[in-house]
Amino acid sequence: MKNFITVQEIARELDITITTAYKLCSELKSELRRLGCRTVQGRLPRKFFEEKMGLNLSKRGGFTVNKVILMGRLTRDPEVRYSTGANAMAVSRYTLAVDRKFKRDGDTSADFISCVSFGKTAEFAEKYFRQGIKITISGRIQTGSYTNKEGQKIYTTEVVVEEQEFAESKKSNLSAASTDGFMNIPDGLDEELPFS
Repeated sequence: MKNFITVQEIARELDITITTAYKLCSELKSELRRLGCRTVQGRLPRKFFEEKMGLNLSKRGGFTVNKVILMGRLTRDPEVRYSTGANAMAVSRYTLAVDRKFKRDGDTSADFISCVSFGKTAEFAEKYFRQGIKITISGRIQTGSYTNKEGQKIYTTEVVVEEQEFAESKKSNLSAASTDGFMNIPDGLDEELPFS
């Protein structure tokens, strides 16, 4: 049954324990039932499993995994552009500040991770995401390179976002941004305001 995968095969291919593989299969079987599908003799459809786990069959016959799940705050509003042509598609880029688990000398530190989303996912980011909000994303790592104006080759790494959602309520976002409902005016802007 090459179109189906067993718990034992999942454990072996992902190098996880049988118990962990059973838990994973149980979650995926629940999702299959919600979609109106079923398993065959306790086996999962291989294509469904690979798609949900972000897996690809490698040339050696085993699995490779490229799945990223992050939670962090947006460092700025998403930058959204639309592709040209008959079927214009939104492309959204933003950076997530993800806190590191360990503190050095009592200071917190974060990793700043570049993210890109396409289509409806990008349009959602444009409409609802703002600097400072906490979100959760899942997707895959993508690497690339380009040559800059000085002729230097620049290597890039970014997360291609497949799913994204808010990680806290709107009320939490508002209270984190401002405690009194008003935005603070940066120093030096008093002269530029049309009223006093």
